[in-house]
Amino acid sequence: FVDRSEASQTAGLRIHHDSTPGFSVGITAQPEPSDVIVESEGARVFVAEDVIGALDDKVLDAAVTALAGTEG
Repeated sequence: FVDRSEASQTAGLRIHHDSTPGFSVGITAQPEPSDVIVESEGARVFVAEDVIGALDDKVLDAAVTALAGTEG
């Protein structure tokens, strides 16, 4: 997703809380100042400070498919 955007040098996947129960995930141009940035094999994930505790023992398991989509 991010590789094709104009902001690919700073963009990433962001996990945060919003007005619904659970977490929201989406592509963003850059992290918020308080986000924790996790990078692995070229992937960049921004985790909002208020969800770090809930995700501390979790693993994000995703892969790029042949159609340049994701599965996980």
